[in-house]
Amino acid sequence: MRLSSVLRTSLVVVSATLTVPASAELVTNGGFETGDFTGWTVENAPVGSSLVVYNDSTPFGSHYASFAANGGAYDSISQLLATSAGQEYSISFWVNNFGVENDSLLIDWEGVTVQNLTPLGTELESWTQITFNVTALSDGSLFRIRGFDAQSAIALDAISVTQVPAPGAAAVLAALPLLGNGRRRRRAN
Repeated sequence: MRLSSVLRTSLVVVSATLTVPASAELVTNGGFETGDFTGWTVENAPVGSSLVVYNDSTPFGSHYASFAANGGAYDSISQLLATSAGQEYSISFWVNNFGVENDSLLIDWEGVTVQNLTPLGTELESWTQITFNVTALSDGSLFRIRGFDAQSAIALDAISVTQVPAPGAAAVLAALPLLGNGRRRRRAN
């Protein structure tokens, strides 16, 4: 057996045994199961603020955050997350819109609005998952959620930010055998 065949076979076996580790949750108290905003920095709207945690059953636990500021200004919650510059992160949360019109939900990442849900166009009285990816531009990223609903409330639960795994080493190693399939020179005897 030639060395290149042995090497390719070994790489395939090694690649099959590599796994990508699960990513740690970066948000503290993303389900509000403490019954309050522990872990979050809260900023109340200057007028008409109504930002509370309700003790009510959801598909994800027994609490959720309610944004119901009614003065046209935003209530907000935020956390400084332990991110690394250049890494991609997945943001996921569940939202339930209790009323139509006069509502807004903004998701900010490092001071920039990355999701503008104005008006919140989700199905009424139904939990809907929102998921998207962002890239950290610095070590440590400010993650902020701002919302208001002048006629009812916007409920949020199961807020999560996790690092997106880099393309797995297993995929890279599995492709290596393909690199050896080019033309080879024959050695003169």
